[in-house]
Amino acid sequence: MKRTFLALCFMAGFAGSASAATMFDYDHVDPDGTSHVISETTINGVWLSPVDAALWSTDGVPFDLSSTTFKIDYPWAPVAPIDDPATAWNESQTVYRILGYRNGVEVARSESEVVWDEFGTHVTTHNTLGWGEVATRNLNWTNLDLVTWHSGARSDGTFVQVLAMSGAGITAAVPEPETYAMMLAGLGITALAARRRKRG
Repeated sequence: MKRTFLALCFMAGFAGSASAATMFDYDHVDPDGTSHVISETTINGVWLSPVDAALWSTDGVPFDLSSTTFKIDYPWAPVAPIDDPATAWNESQTVYRILGYRNGVEVARSESEVVWDEFGTHVTTHNTLGWGEVATRNLNWTNLDLVTWHSGARSDGTFVQVLAMSGAGITAAVPEPETYAMMLAGLGITALAARRRKRG
């Protein structure tokens, strides 16, 4: 009876992970040379110019994005002191944009804001990140079928790296290595318990 219950729980876990409603991808090249450039393509009715990452519904079922954790990477070190604005990019002005869509229409937005005066002088900046700085944004967005992440200075080499996300209907396309490790450990413990029971 206990074994049957454990087997049913195990199968239910797999059934839950198999009903993925979303797919996540980011702009990168795999080790085998396969390019995943999220650009010049249409996803769920939205034409994507270059974006750093995208999460979308694959079966038409909407999902919620409660929060996202990300950082902005810059692959090249600055070539001049940061305190010299004439010759170096100012880390405090590294901007980003996260957009949510439903049926091809933008319905949600979270972004940095850089304010300039009429003379082109920088006045203030909100919600910006330094290179490599990790940020979590609580969004509480609902009923989406596409979310995109952008670095506002992408042409300079910066890009948004999405580290985590949470929300209803979001499922990982590929289980993380930690998930496999936990699953194998659970199987091992179950097998060990069954073996001991047989001996006893």
